[in-house]
Amino acid sequence: MKIRYALLLALISFLIGRSSVNKEYVIDEIKMRNGTLSHKRIIESKTLIPSPFKLDASVIEYRPLNSLPVQIYKTHRQFQESYPVARNIREEGNRIVWEDGMNQYKLEIASIPEEGQNQSQ
Repeated sequence: MKIRYALLLALISFLIGRSSVNKEYVIDEIKMRNGTLSHKRIIESKTLIPSPFKLDASVIEYRPLNSLPVQIYKTHRQFQESYPVARNIREEGNRIVWEDGMNQYKLEIASIPEEGQNQSQ
């Protein structure tokens, strides 16, 4: 009987420890000509039990028109650090520009011509 309870307790502990709880907050959404850019903050916890050491992630996601979202940037801050966190996100022509406190990023987005269209060289 005690062995059953011990096994049940071990199984419950294992399942609680393996589960992951994420909270997602959308900080900003930028409408672009060809889609939407979302800046999100995700707080990741690896267990159901509250912990002061949660991983804080900064995520930039691009959703082209009529397509699924593409995650273009994700970084985790260390415990009690103020960077890296995506900020100053903006559109400059066909580029997405942002910085994270350490680096500045520029991502150029260009459409691929559909098959059958003549490409000039």
